[in-house]
Amino acid sequence: MKIIKQGKPELQIKPSKPNIISCSECGCVFQYDDYDTHYATNISYDWEDEDWDEWIVCPWCNTEIYGIFNFEEN
Repeated sequence: MKIIKQGKPELQIKPSKPNIISCSECGCVFQYDDYDTHYATNISYDWEDEDWDEWIVCPWCNTEIYGIFNFEEN
């Protein structure tokens, strides 16, 4: 993505500290941050009992790596 015109500086998303993970499928090692994490849940009528899935997609082989990714505050 390319920014054509910059927005308000106070609304800019600050970059987070990158983390390193290894793909179990292809063996590559790559960096990711919290903006690379995908989230999804099953739709039900009781929103309080939702089980959230979170995953990161390997940039080399496109494998979804599931798990709980703990991010530290900057």
